[in-house]
Amino acid sequence: MRDTCSSIAQTDKRGVGDGSLGVMRTSSGRITYDPEADMGYVHVVDAEAGASKRQIVLQDEGLPSTIVVDLDADGRILGFELFDGSRSLPLRLLDALR
Repeated sequence: MRDTCSSIAQTDKRGVGDGSLGVMRTSSGRITYDPEADMGYVHVVDAEAGASKRQIVLQDEGLPSTIVVDLDADGRILGFELFDGSRSLPLRLLDALR
């Protein structure tokens, strides 16, 4: 499984006061992709195996694939499982992860 990780820890506050979103990049945010299983995972935080205590399955005609949200015991988001990752992730990112 290949992964990409941002080593930058910064906050981009441009536009924060005008209703647009700020962007925060941290070293804990990373994306992994397993081409054999065609599964992607967006890690929101670094969590130990087994930290996920609850999952929410998202399936909708408007989504390219099933997404599973992993939550910890307090209901905080740990990450997102992306089934059919090759249909969910941007091609540029997939090329970097392969």
